[in-house]
Amino acid sequence: MYYFIAAVFFYGFPVLLLLSWKQFFGSKIIWNRILYVLQIAMVFHSIFFVRQLIGLYQLAKTMGLKSSVYMPPWLEIFQMSVLIIWPFCLWYKKLASKIWAGIPIWIVLLSLPRFVSFDTDPLALLINSLFYISFFTGIYGLAWLLKRFPDQHKV
Repeated sequence: MYYFIAAVFFYGFPVLLLLSWKQFFGSKIIWNRILYVLQIAMVFHSIFFVRQLIGLYQLAKTMGLKSSVYMPPWLEIFQMSVLIIWPFCLWYKKLASKIWAGIPIWIVLLSLPRFVSFDTDPLALLINSLFYISFFTGIYGLAWLLKRFPDQHKV
C-alpha cells in the first residue's frame, strides 16, 4: 500500500504543480493545499522505506553476509537518502509552502521506475485507492486543524 503513495506522488505532483502555477480549474489556494498534503504524505512513505531497509539489513546480518556484499552503490545511497530525509524537511512550513519543494523527490522517483508502478490487479488497485483517499483526507484534515497550510494564519 505504501508504494501507492509514491506512485500517486509521481503522477500527481507534476499535474498539481502545473495547476498551482497556472490557474486552470478552481482556486490556486486549493491546488497549493492539495500539493502540500501530497508532499506531507511522502513522509509516511519514507518511514515505510526506512523500515524496509532495516528489515533488509537484519536479513543480511542473519544470513551472515559481509557489509561489502549488500551495500548499494553511492548513487543509490544518495537516492535513498533523498527519499528518506527530504520529506521530513517538508514538515517545516516555510519550505513546504514553496511549490517546488517536491521536485527533488520527484526527480529521484523518476530515476527509480520500479517504485512508481501501479498494481494492475483491479481489486488491489481499488483497495489501494480507497486507502489513499482516506489517508489523504486524514492528512488534509489534520493539517487544516493544526493550521499548517501556507495560506492559514495563526490567530
